[in-house]
Amino acid sequence: MIPRACVLTIAGSDSGGGAGVQADLKTFMAHGCYGASVITALTAQNTRGVTGIHAPDPEFVALQLRTVLEDIPVRAAKTGMLFSSAIIAAVAGVLSGTDFPLVVDPVCVAQSGHPLLREDAVEALRQHMLPLARLLTPNRPEAELLAGMPITDRESLFAAMERLLAMGPRAVLLKGGHMEQQGGRLTDWLGLPVANLRLREQLQDLTYRDPLTGLHNRRYLDDVLTRELAGARRRGTPLGVAVVDLDHFKTLNDTFGHGAGDDVLRAFAGVLGRRFRASDAVCRYGGEEFVVVCSGCAGADLARALDAVREQWAALPLASGPGSTLSSTFSAGVAEFPGDGLDGVQLLRAADAALYAAKGAGRNRVVLGPGSHTAPPARGSDPESGHGPDPPRSGASRM
Repeated sequence: MIPRACVLTIAGSDSGGGAGVQADLKTFMAHGCYGASVITALTAQNTRGVTGIHAPDPEFVALQLRTVLEDIPVRAAKTGMLFSSAIIAAVAGVLSGTDFPLVVDPVCVAQSGHPLLREDAVEALRQHMLPLARLLTPNRPEAELLAGMPITDRESLFAAMERLLAMGPRAVLLKGGHMEQQGGRLTDWLGLPVANLRLREQLQDLTYRDPLTGLHNRRYLDDVLTRELAGARRRGTPLGVAVVDLDHFKTLNDTFGHGAGDDVLRAFAGVLGRRFRASDAVCRYGGEEFVVVCSGCAGADLARALDAVREQWAALPLASGPGSTLSSTFSAGVAEFPGDGLDGVQLLRAADAALYAAKGAGRNRVVLGPGSHTAPPARGSDPESGHGPDPPRSGASRM
C-alpha cells in the first residue's frame, strides 16, 4: 500500500464547517492526502456570520506545530486565519526551519464580512509569513490590504502583484472571485518574479532543446505532434511529417572523427532549421536523424521543400580539418495526415518506411509515403548506391 502524503493546515476552526481547518481537511482527503492540522483560532460561526473568536495562547499554537513536525513527515503546508501578530510570529518562528512548500492564504475577512485578522497583524503577516511563502493566494481585498493600494484596473493589479512579490513570496496567485467578470468568466492572475520566469525559460530549453544542435528534441516532438494533429483534425487540413537521415554518417565519423561529425550535425541543423517557418517544428530525433512537422502542409509540398534543402546541402563544402573539406548528403521520407496515418506513431512509421525506400533507391533523395499527394520527381543519386538499403533498425543508426 502506498502511503498517503501528509499535508498540514495551519488555520482557524470554522464551527459551520464551510471554511478553515474543516474545509482544508476535506479538500486534502478528496485529493488522496492525509491531513494534519494546527488550530490558530476557534470561531463560533454558521452560514449567517461569525458570532465570536477565541484565540489560543501563541505558545500553544507553536507547540501544536512543533509536535506535528517532530513525528509526521509533512510534504506541504498551507496557512489560513492567523488572527494576531503574536500567533503569526510564533508560527513563522517554527516554519522558518522547514523546507517543504508553504502556501500562504492571507485570510483577513470572513465571507460574511467579519474581520478575522487584527489590524496590528497585517504588518506581521508581511514581515514574517510572506518571505516564507512558496505561493501567496490573496483575493482582491486581501491583495489591496497587503500591497497598500487599491486595485481598479489591469495596470493597478500588476503594480500590486509587483509589490507583493517584492515582499518575498516566490509566486502570487491573485484569485478572481472579487474581480469584475470579463466575458462572463472569472480570471485568476499568477505573478512570478522576473528571475523565476527566466529560470523557467532556461529549464524549458533544457527540457525541449537538443544541446548539440539547438533544435528541439524528441520530447518536444511528442508534444508538438499531439498538438498539431489535434489542430489538423479540427480544421480538416493536412499535416506533413518527414524523417530525415544523413547518409553514411557512421563512415564520416569513423573517417574524420566525432568532432567533425558533431560539426556536420550542427551545420545541417542550421541549414534545415532556416528553411522552415517558425510555426513548423524541426527536431533532432536522435543520432543523425531529424524530424520535420509542417502544419497545414501537404506531403508533396514538404517533399519539395526538403528537395531544395537536399540540393543546397549536397553542394555545401564542410570543413573537415585544416585546409580540407568534405561533403554530405541526406535521404528523407515524407508522410501526410490523414492519408499515411491518423496518429503520431503511424505517421512516423510511414515516414520511416519512405526513408528506407529512399535509402534503397540510392540515397540522396526524398520519397513520399503512399498516402501523400502527388510526389515530386525523385532527383539525386548516391555514388555508393550499389550498397543497397540499410538493414532494418533495432536502435542502430542508419549509414
